[in-house]
Amino acid sequence: MLYFLLFLLGVSTSYWEERDFSECEFRGLGISRDGVVILSHGVDSLLETSDMYLWDILYTCGALYVASGDDGRVYRIKEGDGELFFDSGEENVLTLAEHNSYIYAGTSPGGKVYKIDEEGRGEELFDSDEEFIWDLVIKPDGRIIFGTGGNGLVIALGDDRVDTLLYTGRSNASLLK
Repeated sequence: MLYFLLFLLGVSTSYWEERDFSECEFRGLGISRDGVVILSHGVDSLLETSDMYLWDILYTCGALYVASGDDGRVYRIKEGDGELFFDSGEENVLTLAEHNSYIYAGTSPGGKVYKIDEEGRGEELFDSDEEFIWDLVIKPDGRIIFGTGGNGLVIALGDDRVDTLLYTGRSNASLLK
């Protein structure tokens, strides 16, 4: 009995000390939001840019195209190398689409649609009265359908015609791709 009593008295409570890992550099590890340290997947950087936002990513023609904001650029990542592909001169390139080896880009705040060739040379196809071109879809016949911000319109561009397909009654219109 005395042995049992000594055994009970020998037990004490232990506390784990919380540590600040903010100054640590982790390689192959991650910390969950609950503070659990776990093995992580490897991460490789494909593109380094000073742009504040990446709005859209398009994979086509053997390359990855990235639409950026703050400087309104499109980057191309091909065979592991990232490069500036097109500079719109706008603040944001919000959306990308591809048709017949051309990349199409919708911008803000100018609400423009650009057609970009394989060499990164862009041609302004349309300058809308809208502030944003949120989404672009290219129909098989080459017509460009896009959703806008400002007046929330869905517009079709093709065959030297511009048709407003839908007035949403909202500020913004997005398309399902």
